[in-house]
Amino acid sequence: MGLGQVQEPLDVILELTNHPLSITTQVSKTGGVSKLRTFEYGEKTAVYRNKAIVGGNLVASCKNYVLIWILDRETAVMFATDNLDEVKPLHELNIESIEIPEELIGEDVSPNSGDIPLIYIGRIDVDGTIPQTLKEKAQVKNFTHFPPGSSDDWRFTSWTVAFDGKQSEISIFPQSGDICLDYRLGSGAHEITTQTFYKKYARFYQEGGVIGLALMREASTLNRDEMRKRHPRNRFYIADPQEQIDYIQKKTRIKLTPEQELLYYNLRWIPSYLHQVIYDVGFTPPISRHIEKKTVYVHPALLDEIGLLSQVFKFTGDIERESLLRDYCVRNRFYIN
Repeated sequence: MGLGQVQEPLDVILELTNHPLSITTQVSKTGGVSKLRTFEYGEKTAVYRNKAIVGGNLVASCKNYVLIWILDRETAVMFATDNLDEVKPLHELNIESIEIPEELIGEDVSPNSGDIPLIYIGRIDVDGTIPQTLKEKAQVKNFTHFPPGSSDDWRFTSWTVAFDGKQSEISIFPQSGDICLDYRLGSGAHEITTQTFYKKYARFYQEGGVIGLALMREASTLNRDEMRKRHPRNRFYIADPQEQIDYIQKKTRIKLTPEQELLYYNLRWIPSYLHQVIYDVGFTPPISRHIEKKTVYVHPALLDEIGLLSQVFKFTGDIERESLLRDYCVRNRFYIN
């Protein structure tokens, strides 16, 4: 059933403003409570806790202004607040991820944040200027408003919003009742032509990456000159990382791509004294004194040639070269993770 066909007591109007998304709507009069509970307690669902979150399953409860940047049909960034003054552009937000135990910045999830479609779930009944205010504060070109039910419907005094990346769907659940409003994002959703750093690093970390996000971000985004300017070496440093690159390519007979050479070079250039993060495991880390285990990132300076090369292949997703490196280690009775 489309929203235009819904009868009282629910009256929902879809308002679109300069937005390329193809959207279909549906109202389910039963099953909303069960759907929300299943979603909230999902293992890969990130629940909003006063900081922007990114992922494929996101939930925010009881906030007047819920903003969802649609990175692609499967991934979004959610920010929720009761204070309009707290709304910022995507590139100014500090972002948490359920897949990465470190804080992201806007550039990690989108290099062109102003082009990302933004959806607002909240009231405009009292103040019709809110959409334009949000659009200006968020500095976006494409903006869409989804009303959370009818303002005179007692069930929608407050609401919970969920983004389901697998279904490419945004659902709105009232504070009371079993109803559910679903907005399905169809063709025309933003397509990313190049993989974002967030997704690239998440895969790297999940597949055994041991170098911290901040150092990998720096090493993978700067060129050699920029890296050398950021971390000037003193007279105690003698060898240039290129010498090591040439040596290991000759020794292993594995030719690196330009991207891999740059990443290896920059990781090896990072000073050993640069702080490396120790972090608690989990999206919501427990108090340190209450946990038994912490995960420690490994600094690139502590990795030998083979270990660092393995990390480079993992980050660039080069299964073929990683396999060649493993074979080399087996032949020479080296150990590699």
